[in-house]
Amino acid sequence: MFEGVGFPGLGDMPSPHFQADGGATCSSCHMPKTAKSAVPGDITSHRFAVAMPGEVKDGEPDSCTGCHTNADKDGLQKLIDNRQATVKAELAQLKQLGADAGCGDFDSGAPADGASDACKTAFTGYKMVHEEGSYGIHNYYYAKAILKASIEALNGQVYSKPYVGSATCAACHGDKYNTLQDTLHPWKVRPK
Repeated sequence: MFEGVGFPGLGDMPSPHFQADGGATCSSCHMPKTAKSAVPGDITSHRFAVAMPGEVKDGEPDSCTGCHTNADKDGLQKLIDNRQATVKAELAQLKQLGADAGCGDFDSGAPADGASDACKTAFTGYKMVHEEGSYGIHNYYYAKAILKASIEALNGQVYSKPYVGSATCAACHGDKYNTLQDTLHPWKVRPK
C-alpha cells in the first residue's frame, strides 16, 4: 500500500511519504523518537506502534509532527480521523455491494465459488485495503483508487440483476410494503 503498487488495472501510485527525498520509512512513524533518556524524544521507541497526535500528552512527541513541523496535533488528528472514516465507509459500501452481487463474505478467505471476475476484483480490493490496516493513512489516494475501481467493478453487476418484483420485498419488509401501497410510491418505480 505504501509503495502504491499491486492492484490489477491501476498504475503505480506511491504515497507522497514514500516519494519524498528522505521521506518516511516504516520506522519513521512506527518507531518514532518518542522515548527519552535525558531529553524527551531523543531516542526511538521500540514498540512498533504509532503515537497518534491526538493521543499523546501535551509536550510529548508523536509520530507525525516530527516531520510535519508546521502542522498542529489537533489538525493532524482530525485529518487522520476523517480519512480513516472515509475509507472505512467505502469498505462497508464495497462489502455490501459484494454481498448483493453474490460475491460471498468479503471477510472470508476467498470469494464465493464461481464468483465473477468483478467479484474477484472487488474482493482483492477489499482485502488489500482492509487487511493492510491503516485505512488510508499509508497511502490515502491509492486506497481510494482501489476502492473506487472495486466499487465500479461491482456496480454494473449489482444493477444488472433482473427485477424481482415488489412481492419479493414484501416477504421481509411487509409493514413497509403495506404502508407504501396506500401511497403513490408503487406507481413511481416500474421495470421497463
